[in-house]
Amino acid sequence: MVDTIPVAEAIAASAAFPLLLPAVERRYRFRKGTAPDVTEHTLHLTDGGVYDNLGLSVLEPDRSPEYTAQVYDVDYIVASDAGPGQPRVATGHFAAARLKNSFDIVHRRAQNAARAKLHEDRAAGKLRGSVHVYLGLDDKRLPVPVADLLPARAVSRYPTNFAAMAPTAREDISLRAEQLTAASLDRWCPNLMLGRGRTWGPGGPGVSRLRHLGSGII
Repeated sequence: MVDTIPVAEAIAASAAFPLLLPAVERRYRFRKGTAPDVTEHTLHLTDGGVYDNLGLSVLEPDRSPEYTAQVYDVDYIVASDAGPGQPRVATGHFAAARLKNSFDIVHRRAQNAARAKLHEDRAAGKLRGSVHVYLGLDDKRLPVPVADLLPARAVSRYPTNFAAMAPTAREDISLRAEQLTAASLDRWCPNLMLGRGRTWGPGGPGVSRLRHLGSGII
């Protein structure tokens, strides 16, 4: 790609959830590899979750530079899932409810396939380790106890909409993500935590000084 995309434009496209907002239509210039020729194409950009809801495919170890410029040599993948966790089972008799249930089932299966790929790559030795953190994880299922843990109920019901996020909500979500990330790394990738300061309390490991970089891939 020849043109540079402004951050604001990328954010607008990422927020274009198909059921609510139209895709962002833009025209960009492209060059294939080292070829001198430049061509223009019109693109319709929408929420990336339509294609890859967890955002993991760009870091998969099997990607080839022959087909994409986004190839990264990574040893570890640490992902944060801001979803609500285990969905509540609901039975719907009307069309809208049935369609929502069907969409949720397809959505969960796609996410499960991406998670399974992480485990497969690790088992095959393509990754040295991976951690996938769920903000909505049941507190009782944490791999290790966490001192002063911010409970899941404090963040799991936060609405997904276009309203401005309150500073306290940002702090709560960031704190819980950091706590869960540190606890998961302690259990599954302890070598990444070597030499990092930690706080300890009666319940076990607390918040590490390992900084969480928000929802997505670290």
